[in-house]
Amino acid sequence: MKLLMNTIDLQRIQSLNFLRREAESKMRKISLLIIVVLGVFLLRINVCAAGSNVKIIDEASLLSSSEESELNNLLNSFDVNTNYLIVTTYNSSYGSNTDALLENYYISNFLEYADGVAMIIDMHNRMIYIQGYGEIQNKLTNSDAYDITDNVYKFASSKEYYQCLNDAFVQIDNHLHNISIPRPMRLIVTAILSIILGFLGVFIWTTLERKSANPSVPSKDITFLGAAIATTAAVIKTSKLEKIHYDGEGSSGGSYHGGGGYGGHSSHFGGGHSGGFSGGHSGGHSGGHSGGGHSF
Repeated sequence: MKLLMNTIDLQRIQSLNFLRREAESKMRKISLLIIVVLGVFLLRINVCAAGSNVKIIDEASLLSSSEESELNNLLNSFDVNTNYLIVTTYNSSYGSNTDALLENYYISNFLEYADGVAMIIDMHNRMIYIQGYGEIQNKLTNSDAYDITDNVYKFASSKEYYQCLNDAFVQIDNHLHNISIPRPMRLIVTAILSIILGFLGVFIWTTLERKSANPSVPSKDITFLGAAIATTAAVIKTSKLEKIHYDGEGSSGGSYHGGGGYGGHSSHFGGGHSGGFSGGHSGGHSGGHSGGGHSF
């Protein structure tokens, strides 16, 4: 009898040990599953956080999926503390005001005063446009936006939209890191102005020489021609100009589109929106933004 009881107790102990091992095995599996799920969840959070400063809104369907992916990778390789926005659109709700249109997209995706760079390909107005926000606007000025869009607008004109955006943001990042970018239009304008001023200087010198030799030469001739040359220099532009026409009162009615390179932005000759923007939103960190663009 005693032997039977010992046998029963042994079986119970073995059963309890088996159940305990089964429970431990299940607990290990559950723990491992929890760890895997948490790891995946945390990884997804990190990935989302890493890309939360980058937005690509291709409403105009100008980019293939692979091109959009490459642009996303490019922007994510830049400063994680700076927001980057790319927009392509046919949106006409802001009329010819590309600056206001891009600003609306930016503040809809990021804080208005957060450091950031935005670029749009506005298919409605055939305009590429760049803006700088927060502290970036002090580094990426109106003039810089003009120069960069001057450098890349030809890609948009030939429908190479990916190349246009890629090259623009590479130049933007280089500029923000104090790496020089091409500014051919500035060199052209400088050369032209130098030639004009050279001719003006030679003319004034020879006229003064003639006047000293022949006092009968009226001094007003110097003033008249000098003013004519200065006026010619003043109307030289570094970007595409639309035809300017005049109404009966002598006011101009065309509009200037696109880049320049000498800081600031062009005025509205006849109400058409161009590089720069109304309101003078540049400089300081009290809101607003810098901006400039080029038609294509």
